[in-house]
Amino acid sequence: MRLFAIAVILSPAFGAPAQDPLIGQAHAAPPEFAADALLRIAENAKLSPAAKIELIEEAFRLAQSAHFPMPFRSFRSESDSGAAVLNQAYRLHLDALSLQSRAVRDLLPLAAAKARQHFEEIRFPELPALTCADALIPDVASFYEVLGQVVQNTFTQKERSKEEHVNFLLSYLSRLISPAQLAPVARMLRTLTLTPAQRDLVFVQFNGILESMESPSRAYQATLPDIEAALTDDMRPAFAQYDRRAGTTNLPCADSDIETHKFWQSSGSTAMFEEVRNRHAPDLLQQVSSWSGPFEEKSLIYMALLDSASGPDFEKTLAAFVEFLNSSNLQQQSPVEWFMPAKSLFDRFHDGNAVEAERVMAAYRESGNPILVLYAALEERYGSKRPAWIGASAQ
Repeated sequence: MRLFAIAVILSPAFGAPAQDPLIGQAHAAPPEFAADALLRIAENAKLSPAAKIELIEEAFRLAQSAHFPMPFRSFRSESDSGAAVLNQAYRLHLDALSLQSRAVRDLLPLAAAKARQHFEEIRFPELPALTCADALIPDVASFYEVLGQVVQNTFTQKERSKEEHVNFLLSYLSRLISPAQLAPVARMLRTLTLTPAQRDLVFVQFNGILESMESPSRAYQATLPDIEAALTDDMRPAFAQYDRRAGTTNLPCADSDIETHKFWQSSGSTAMFEEVRNRHAPDLLQQVSSWSGPFEEKSLIYMALLDSASGPDFEKTLAAFVEFLNSSNLQQQSPVEWFMPAKSLFDRFHDGNAVEAERVMAAYRESGNPILVLYAALEERYGSKRPAWIGASAQ
């Protein structure tokens, strides 16, 4: 029924073909990929405002079912580890919080009242209590960037005269519980246009929260550089109290405490790594295909083989890689993690080898896999174009 409704609103009278194949391909994919695709269509296609709103609201609803509730980020350099792969997966912003924040951002210029309504519907995820073992910390920047835009752009002059926008903002400030929220909120507050009295009221509340917030060691150390960079002069006295208390009551975390889950640690993994590096075995591809190693490591092995393959060997190895992806249970358990090797492979060839990049896209189109088919269709239509804010916040 939803697909029919969108197809109707995308009829020629609304400025788009009646049956856009991307819509059907999106709905065949997991919810986070479907939501991203619908948002990309709304952001890039020449559609009527009504058609865009319909797509965005459908994406907002689909995003609720994303497997990742929110993004995390690494606070230090990571490579060749499970933490590094997760960090890259989260940077795609295919989590519920990022997708719903993006949908609200897209709605703002089209239907301000709807944008605020949907923003209030976002279920902000529970932020975990971090330990010294954690390699990743919550990244809620997109949510608070959009909160600032909702405060700025969705209240009428009459509502602003009653300071409803200020009360709306204060209600969200009252929910701050984690150091991971402090830098994004501080940056957001710097962007708001408020009267001096309103600014004083908002900053008094924020500073009171900052002064009294508990900050366990990992949360304190991992977020400290971002918080210091985001502060205004009005916030520094409160931050000094926060910094003094956290610095004196916590034992510091050591780098050795962090659990990154390094790759190539088992004897089977190191043996396969050496086989691929030396490339002496005549049946190397068969050995790799039958190897039951971890998904991430096996993906890296395939990419190493594809980097050096050419002609028929490239086609044969690419077919084995796609078959490996299609057979992996990770696609159901964590589809964004599963998708990372497929995206990484295309990215490797995209800028340097157009012929091989097209072969990869052709294999994805013909794979029968709903995620790969959708990805290939989006690349063909829009290229790697992403919303500017995603590129900025992923740094």
